[in-house]
Amino acid sequence: MTDRADSAAVTVQQLLARAFEGNDSMLSAVVAEFDEADWQVRHGEANSAAWILGHLAWARREAARLVGCDVPKRSGSSPTARAAAVKRQAA
Repeated sequence: MTDRADSAAVTVQQLLARAFEGNDSMLSAVVAEFDEADWQVRHGEANSAAWILGHLAWARREAARLVGCDVPKRSGSSPTARAAAVKRQAA
């Protein structure tokens, strides 16, 4: 990679970090008054807040990896695979 490409990758990483910071602030404000039960509530067929937050964490990790951040390999399965396992157990 050239110096210019390295510089562009750093810029993308910095922009992503800023976006994550904004997301964190908004998320903190939205869930500030959640209690344990709120995390598990489902409205109709919608996923729970806990599922959505887990999926968000996975997606953010993948976005960071795709722009070249050094993201340690995570053990375990994807949120989709875990959700399928939970649905099988509930059935």
